[in-house]
Amino acid sequence: MVHYRKHGSVVGAANALGVTRQTAGKHLAQAGLVTIRRMSAADIVVAQTAYEHGESAASIGRRLGFSTHTVLKAVKSECGATSTDTGT
Repeated sequence: MVHYRKHGSVVGAANALGVTRQTAGKHLAQAGLVTIRRMSAADIVVAQTAYEHGESAASIGRRLGFSTHTVLKAVKSECGATSTDTGT
């Protein structure tokens, strides 16, 4: 829990501990923390703008703390994109 509070995300805590996001999330859930985070409307706007300017979904995801798949899903739902972008 210390790493989660320090880094503010499951991914940050996982990286600090050298474990996967899933493992860190499992331990946090066992400790009673709810760690599911959905893209807010503001996150989607940021992702859509960056994607339209050529940034890859993977890069956007790393910056915002979401998976590439989550970014693509949000961008597609907002702008009808059809790319299968998985680049870095």
